[in-house]
Amino acid sequence: MKEGTGIKKENTYDGSLLSLYFHVSRKLHRGNHGNYAQQRILRILEGEEEVTQKVLQDKLQIQAGSLSETILKLEKKGYIVRQKSVHDKRKNVVRITEEGKKANRKYSETKDEIAFSALTKEERELLQNLLLKIYTEEEKKDEIDI
Repeated sequence: MKEGTGIKKENTYDGSLLSLYFHVSRKLHRGNHGNYAQQRILRILEGEEEVTQKVLQDKLQIQAGSLSETILKLEKKGYIVRQKSVHDKRKNVVRITEEGKKANRKYSETKDEIAFSALTKEERELLQNLLLKIYTEEEKKDEIDI
């Protein structure tokens, strides 16, 4: 552990605020509140009638083997179904089930509560306002032509 931080030594935390933000953000996205890839797949499928595995792989930017493993886990939970495309038998398409939609809604409703459980309501509001301020300023920088 880096002294006084609770961050593991092998991480690249250098003591800066930006580095700390990076590590916290990464931890929250990949943290211990469910599988991040599974959650992303459910979110993608929620907005689509069906998606090919190749499209999912491209959107998630993961290896085909990792995607197949994740899809298998979702299938076992009953959250998705995978079948051959009626248009092209060489392709597998993936669809979300009603159970998958319920799980996705539940995650969406509770993700902030789970991720920010260490903070009080007031601290969450303060953090949200500070992050919005940073985001707004960064957006302004993006608009500047160089």
